[in-house]
Amino acid sequence: MHDESTAPAAQELIRLAAYRHDVLVTLTGEVHPQSGEAPYYVATVEVSGDLVNLSRPTYVNREDIEEWAQALDRIDEAFIIYEGEPDSVDWPASGQDIYLRVRMSGDPCAVELRDPNAFASVRLSCDLDQEWIEASRARVHAVLERLGERPVPRAG
Repeated sequence: MHDESTAPAAQELIRLAAYRHDVLVTLTGEVHPQSGEAPYYVATVEVSGDLVNLSRPTYVNREDIEEWAQALDRIDEAFIIYEGEPDSVDWPASGQDIYLRVRMSGDPCAVELRDPNAFASVRLSCDLDQEWIEASRARVHAVLERLGERPVPRAG
């Protein structure tokens, strides 16, 4: 039986503030019981706001967290080339489960939450500036430190 008192606290990995909506990816502190050697961490993807409210469980591993750090570098450099879409970045890149697509071509930018299993997506406008990128990098480093992983060095 799982003891809630010993479970690590939840920790935010991604926060995208869209106009009147928030998109959050939060690690719950739990590890998928059938992860094997490379742990998969239980996470929740949430969209909340005036238009839509949803919450969906998913799983992320260290590779996914590193991918998000690399996506932040591409967003920061405004040189995003990913799978033939130079104006967007997907996370996690596999796109086999629920994923985020950040589109940089518009003003404001857009974030899409896509769930290929449910054949559904939500698209929201958002502002992504340097302050957001730095706060996002700090979240990645905090998550990795909390998980006992070495933070990802910034590309460059």
